[in-house]
Amino acid sequence: MKSDPRYPQRFKEAGDKFTQEDTLHLVGVHGVERPILYKGKQVYIEGKPLFENRRAEQVLLRIAEARMPEKYKQRVEQTNFAKMSLEDMTPEMMDKLADHLLKRALGDNPAVIAEVDRRLAAGEDVTFEEARAIEAPKEPGK
Repeated sequence: MKSDPRYPQRFKEAGDKFTQEDTLHLVGVHGVERPILYKGKQVYIEGKPLFENRRAEQVLLRIAEARMPEKYKQRVEQTNFAKMSLEDMTPEMMDKLADHLLKRALGDNPAVIAEVDRRLAAGEDVTFEEARAIEAPKEPGK
């Protein structure tokens, strides 16, 4: 290597062709062969060393996120409602906030929440006291 004057240029060309991203892709798709060891020694079956192939699906996911973020980006939406006014909220945000507040105020009782939703959808006003007074439908025979 040291005596070959063309080595630096050839090394650079090889690096241009085979990038770290290519290596990550190979590890993700084809995996890495790791020797199976027992008591610190390589395991052999019928005279051949035994290996396990370890793929890295997470590597492929990260590559996909980087190359195609519109399709594979991580979708996490956080909204700080304390810093927003009602005028800034979309109807979807208001619905999520209302659902959250109903569950906190009334407990996680789907029947009561469904009845409140039904009354609101019918155009009725429902106060907190009225919502708390709604009882879940009783099962027959009780």
